[in-house]
Amino acid sequence: MKKLTLAIVFILPFFIYQCSQNENNPVSTSTDTKSVAVSIETKEGFDQIAKSAIVVVTGKDMKAISTNLTIGKTTIYGTVNNIPVGLDRLFEVTVYNDKKVAIYAGSSYADIKLGEITYVNITLYKLDGGTAVINGTIEDFIDPCKEIKISKLNFGKVEFVPDKEIVNIAFGATAQTNNGDPVEYSWIIYGVDEMAVEYKWAKENSIYIQAPMNAELQVIVNARCAIHQKTTASDTLNIYIENGKVTEIPSPGNSCTSIKIIYFGCGSQRPDVSKKYVIAGISAYAMTDYNHPVEYSWQIQGIDPKPAFIPWSQKENNLELILPYDGNAVVIMSARCMSHNKVMITDTLWLSIKGGVVYDEITDPQKRIITITYLNLRSIIVNQSKKDLTLELEASATVSSKESIEYSWAVYTENGGRFESGWDAKANIFSFPFPISGALKGQLSVRCADHTITTAVTGFDLWIESGKLINFNGRIPDTNDYPLSVKSE
Repeated sequence: MKKLTLAIVFILPFFIYQCSQNENNPVSTSTDTKSVAVSIETKEGFDQIAKSAIVVVTGKDMKAISTNLTIGKTTIYGTVNNIPVGLDRLFEVTVYNDKKVAIYAGSSYADIKLGEITYVNITLYKLDGGTAVINGTIEDFIDPCKEIKISKLNFGKVEFVPDKEIVNIAFGATAQTNNGDPVEYSWIIYGVDEMAVEYKWAKENSIYIQAPMNAELQVIVNARCAIHQKTTASDTLNIYIENGKVTEIPSPGNSCTSIKIIYFGCGSQRPDVSKKYVIAGISAYAMTDYNHPVEYSWQIQGIDPKPAFIPWSQKENNLELILPYDGNAVVIMSARCMSHNKVMITDTLWLSIKGGVVYDEITDPQKRIITITYLNLRSIIVNQSKKDLTLELEASATVSSKESIEYSWAVYTENGGRFESGWDAKANIFSFPFPISGALKGQLSVRCADHTITTAVTGFDLWIESGKLINFNGRIPDTNDYPLSVKSE
């Protein structure tokens, strides 16, 4: 094998990061191991030549460890775990083409020691001529913060000030990340004033507030990793203050896991004497497993060209609808726990009105089934001049009868904004203006274009901060799950 000159040199920076399972004892034993993360930067287009790669680590007092590496567009990367601590560990890297033929290879020795940084120099040779020089290091690898948990939220010192008719209350929280990264806290207090009292992100895990002598407070603490700020958690504490005495309101916390519909149907109905319409009473009642309060939202189709939406409300479990004297209507009801919004259930009531009489449960002889197969945030368009955004949502659905599908959207922002679309077969992509930071909740409805009572509905929510997606449907964004296109006008 010949080593040629710089005429066809391919430079690939090579980085390996290591972490130790035992950094306190620098003396090597047979049980001490380390893990290394391999990261080789390549030029764009290298993935068209290289299709697979492998790294093999060997030593006189250890079994060979072989790990496949991933070929990215501009990076070859992977992790080798449980390398025994010791001297003269041989790292051998081989890159293959699509025919499983080795096209680059190289090796280097490294001493793997506890409590010390080891530097590795590796040269990969282009096997059919030329050289590729890889210069890299081995250094401490820090496991990324993936999870954070709030282990404690309570109130502490209470100071009653009778002459001012106020109560001073201290609140504290404790949270931990999976890898020991530092934590930041923010707070929202409801019930102290007409507006919510907010405490912005800080390292302090406690706050001190003044509250009325008689009040009911809701205290929400948010915790996040100070380094990986998208890793977040939140918890809620409800307290009752009576004549300066503070008492925690018992709550089952996150134990509310299910909700069921006890009743959903059409009750009273009154045909108009003109025989132009009929007034029908629709009611629903749902219950959670811990009997938490329930709120309802509604969508009514078939009365007007556009669907009618009634947003979430605890009081709106009864409706009075003006229906056509003859025709069809669809009522979609969603119920959810007010304390745990993700515990939700949705049901549909199909109505047939004939001669002013309302009949439940329209049947479909073809037994069509419509399914929402995809729902996501498609893109974030940043308007730098106005410092606001345009969001694009995208969805897709299928119907068992292979007929055309129509889409309808309803979006409610936390500042009172409301955006809707009518039924349209082309409306699987929905765009609307949105502030640079904020949260929203929405509802997507789909129906068979030829049989409009065949419907499906789902809810969604998202949170954006400084033009970046922080959370979608309760999940922290991941590059693989959220293929967003972020643009700037």
